Amino acid sequence: MRPGAALAAAAVVLAGAVVLGWTRVPPDGTTASRPDASMPASPTGAVMAPSTASSTMAPSTTGVTAAPEIVEFPMPTWGVVPIVWLHALVAVSSDEAWAVVASAEDSAATLLIARSLRGQWALYQVTGSGWGAVGLAAAPDNTIWAATGAGVFQHDGGTWVPRAEGPVAGVAVSGDGTVWIGGRRDGIGGPADPRPWLARLEAGSWLRVDPSPDALPDGALGARIAPAPGGGAWIALRPGWWVEDDLMYYDGTEMRVVTITGVPDAEPDDAMPAVRVFEVEVAADGGVWAVGYLNADPRQGVLARLGDGEWQVVDWPFPASDDGLVDVDAAASPDGTMWFAAGTGGLWSFDGALWREHLGGAAALNVDVAPDGTVWYADGERIHCLCGE
Repeated sequence: MRPGAALAAAAVVLAGAVVLGWTRVPPDGTTASRPDASMPASPTGAVMAPSTASSTMAPSTTGVTAAPEIVEFPMPTWGVVPIVWLHALVAVSSDEAWAVVASAEDSAATLLIARSLRGQWALYQVTGSGWGAVGLAAAPDNTIWAATGAGVFQHDGGTWVPRAEGPVAGVAVSGDGTVWIGGRRDGIGGPADPRPWLARLEAGSWLRVDPSPDALPDGALGARIAPAPGGGAWIALRPGWWVEDDLMYYDGTEMRVVTITGVPDAEPDDAMPAVRVFEVEVAADGGVWAVGYLNADPRQGVLARLGDGEWQVVDWPFPASDDGLVDVDAAASPDGTMWFAAGTGGLWSFDGALWREHLGGAAALNVDVAPDGTVWYADGERIHCLCGE
């Protein structure tokens, strides 16, 4: 889950990358004390117009001459590098992980999907669109879902099955197997109404849960979707797409704009919220974590968690980047630990009381945790299994 500045083009995100590989590394960490706090998930914020939750969406068309599909790609694995944005890394187990990758030699190349299973590689290419996969998610039944510029696909263990046609900016799967997709409402309400949309898969149809019943619109590249207990879901868009509603929550009935409160707001841009949110994650206990930056001068990173209906700002040990933005990817572990890949700030975990550093300050750009607790991370050149932690 990367900040908006990294999402302008694939060339920007891939700068400086070289070779993709999968390795296992030994644990190496230090601890530091931090206060604990409970995290019940009760969202706050203004309520939008009533949603049309009963409307369904037929798969849309993208104008391509042939239906999009995902096919095997013959590029050797040493010729690709991981993409470092928005859940482009999915951990399945200590033996299996998936990632979105691109050519190490041509940063404008079509994005690819990579799978490593017990050291064996497979690469896949999305056809019918200038963009490949922009997000991946793993379901409890071990199937993999891909959100792409050409539509939504499901990998059933053998082949890729198309599930919807049309640009989609993000995908997530809840613990009960409910599949969520989403993006920005481009072209529906016009340039002044680029609010996020969400849809979930029910009985083979995509059920819209925002005010528009229209079919799949164009979607901004980069939406973080986090399913919540009770059938709800969070969605955060990338601040670089200049939307006013960075963070929204669907509670099963309606979409709400959620504002992070209790944060100093010195000299804000009145057209934007005080905190620009680019990452949202739901912890194992149902607590909600949000990562973003203060929309003020000077900019500073913000890590907040929602508990008892109020946001609490959490003091983190890793620094912001040179431009004041915080390049942080978050993932929740089944045991309740939260993991944070902080770019050049390294890889950290937080158990509610203690922060622990795991790489001795080495870079970590993406992180994800498998259901068995195995942690995987990307450092810009390779993807690693943090086995033994």
